[in-house]
Amino acid sequence: MSLMGGAGMFAVSLWNPVIGGWIDTVTEQATAAGMTGDELALASGQAALGNLILFPAVLIIALAGFYVYIKKINQLKRQPLSNEN
Repeated sequence: MSLMGGAGMFAVSLWNPVIGGWIDTVTEQATAAGMTGDELALASGQAALGNLILFPAVLIIALAGFYVYIKKINQLKRQPLSNEN
C-alpha cells in the first residue's frame, strides 16, 4: 500500500505544475478581459476542471479498447485448430 501511495504522490507532483499552468494562463486571459475577484477565480477554476475532465474520458476509451482487444485475443486462443489434411 505504501508503494501505491508513493506512486500516487509522484503522479500528483508531475500534474501540479501542468494544472497550475492552465490556471495561470486562464487567469491572465480573464484579467485581460476585465474580470476580478470571485469571477476571476471561478473562470480559472472552471477552465482547469474542463481540461481535467478529458483525462478520465481518454482513460475510459483507452481501457475499453484494451478490454475488447484482450477479450478477442482470448477468444482466438480458445478456438481449436482444425486438422484439415
